[in-house]
Amino acid sequence: MIINNLLFRSLLSPFNFIPWLLYFPVAVVRIIEEGMGLNSFVWFFQLLFFSLILNFLIFLINKNTKVLITSLALMAIGIGIEIYSEFSFYKNFAKAIYWAEQYPLSVLIAIFLLAISYKAVYQFLKARFYLDMGLAKKPEKMLRLGFSFLGGYGRLGVFLKNDLRLLLRNTRPKQILLFSVMFLFYGLVFFTTEIYKENSLLVIFASLFITAGFSMTYGQQVPAWDSEYFGFLMTQNLTYREYLESKWRLMAVSVFLSLILSSFYLLFGWKIYLIIMTTAIYNIGVGSFVNLYSGAFNRVPIKLNVKANTFSNTKAFSLTQLLFTIPKLGLPIFIFFIADFIWGGKAGLFSLAFFGGLGIVFKHYILNHLAKIYTLGKHKTIAAFTKN
Repeated sequence: MIINNLLFRSLLSPFNFIPWLLYFPVAVVRIIEEGMGLNSFVWFFQLLFFSLILNFLIFLINKNTKVLITSLALMAIGIGIEIYSEFSFYKNFAKAIYWAEQYPLSVLIAIFLLAISYKAVYQFLKARFYLDMGLAKKPEKMLRLGFSFLGGYGRLGVFLKNDLRLLLRNTRPKQILLFSVMFLFYGLVFFTTEIYKENSLLVIFASLFITAGFSMTYGQQVPAWDSEYFGFLMTQNLTYREYLESKWRLMAVSVFLSLILSSFYLLFGWKIYLIIMTTAIYNIGVGSFVNLYSGAFNRVPIKLNVKANTFSNTKAFSLTQLLFTIPKLGLPIFIFFIADFIWGGKAGLFSLAFFGGLGIVFKHYILNHLAKIYTLGKHKTIAAFTKN
């Protein structure tokens, strides 16, 4: 009963809502533009169930070294086959999804595979479900990171050092870093398929995620990342303005690094990479500020050394953050659509770059305004973090 409850609660993990944010909008667009109602929903639920299967698989990988080594070995073999042979896992997976779209009952296969993965995790937990497992304490190793190069930034550098140490020392932030790397390859879903590649709105949608993986997943949880010591932080001789600027700079650098790492998309042509560059400018100048604004209403604490897939921190899911995904994803697409509809040509891309540039130029004014908003809710935030 306890194990079943644990596994069912895992479905409430914020990461399991991501398919609804990434794939469901695509299904809706296909229904509107192509009229493929049933096929689109079958496509969506196939990917949703596949994501849930991966959720259970990652749980096993995190808990069992043998499963981790086996998975890495299989990945290495798979990459080797993909590169050095004519067989393509990606193309065959795409064919399988396409076949599944044509036969709605194929969803039963996905449900069956999900049930098998659920059973595997259940048996794994059941075999280790005894008290002695949690009594022995493992020695902890402290990662010593100085970041002396940030010493010249004064009090702003103090915040940046704290953020970098938090990211590299704690379990939950490390998951965000891993997740951000996965976002770099999100464009492959769209840029390798002609029907998606020809749809400018879907290309913009994919490009936004390529460089905003970190800024969206990390930025929307500000200031919850510091919830364990937020009260102490607010007693120091530090201002909210400096606190928010350090977060903004961290997100801006992450977007820039993502842009460099995503340079392999040049294989799909300069046009695709130009779109990624444009959305990167938007993500720095507008998206990062929207993330910080949504964080002002986030008063759900985060346990830094509790993995998201251990499911003990299901309160981390916030309806407020879910609602903020609408302007985060809808605003850039709306700006592009209006400009492209009225002027055509490159007007949509120019508009995104223009608004992103404005945000960068007026960042001081925007950060000052955000600091006032954060200050107004400061005591509520401290009370919520202290209570939890």
